[in-house]
Amino acid sequence: NDKYTPHKAVENIETFKNQYKTNFIIAPLGTPTLRSYLDKVKANKTIVFFPPTGSPLFRDPTLSSIIHFRPSYEKEGEVLMKHALQTSPRLKYLVFYQNDDFGQGGLKGIKKAFNQNKQNRTLHEIAYDRNQINFSNLIPEIKNYNPDVILFASTSAAATELIRQLETDYFSNRKILGISDLSEVAFKEFMSKKGVPYTYLQVLPPASKLTNEIMKKYFIQIGKYNLPFDVYSLEGYLVGSLIIHALNEIQEPYTPEKVMKQLEAIDTDKITGFKLKFNPQTRELSNKLWLVSDAGTKDQKIK
Repeated sequence: NDKYTPHKAVENIETFKNQYKTNFIIAPLGTPTLRSYLDKVKANKTIVFFPPTGSPLFRDPTLSSIIHFRPSYEKEGEVLMKHALQTSPRLKYLVFYQNDDFGQGGLKGIKKAFNQNKQNRTLHEIAYDRNQINFSNLIPEIKNYNPDVILFASTSAAATELIRQLETDYFSNRKILGISDLSEVAFKEFMSKKGVPYTYLQVLPPASKLTNEIMKKYFIQIGKYNLPFDVYSLEGYLVGSLIIHALNEIQEPYTPEKVMKQLEAIDTDKITGFKLKFNPQTRELSNKLWLVSDAGTKDQKIK
């Protein structure tokens, strides 16, 4: 556990290298933590498979030692703002974002979509620092701007605290939208208890849309531990299955480089239940997002 702290993440990478003799890193969580050892990735000393981050910083065709499952936060922000403009054509929009590569990726996509169709609307930006949980210094600015629509390019923890500190009544006549980090079970339960409806993105479809064999295995596994369905645990299960698939396709000696080459060759829907194809420009396998709103779920294909 690196506790979302960059220096601890670097220590862990060194531990893997020196104590466990491996440079094969699977699904490390966090944008700032991954960035802290990006120099090792660039030098091909650490090979990273499927980090659950959408930061555009890591979508570089020259980063041959990293591969992604999900689309970028920039694409998420773009899809989210386009949906907001189409379904909530109000005048005042506000984006609440984490002031680092994580939040700035979503912000970039939000601004791109907004600037293409802003007309007489305005977009106000509110930044917070990583691990910040007290927003008393930001709340007066938010209330003074008085937004009609609030978009979150934040962690679910930050979104939870802001909503709690603004109080539920503040959101009664406002539209709330969030990137995929707000698809976490705990946040959805928090919003449900607060009675605040919102729209969010998922990097995977709802359980009802995945009926293949791997979903059956996933549900058996979470059932053993009495865990609820969660897109994050499902993503972990799917990328783990992709790694195992790649290992089964190669010959000994097993190396991260061989696994990477095998994953880059994927062009199938047999493993996950939907189409995957490696994009060498972004180093991503999936190019789809699922938008979950009050009206239900629909696919948002990224062009």
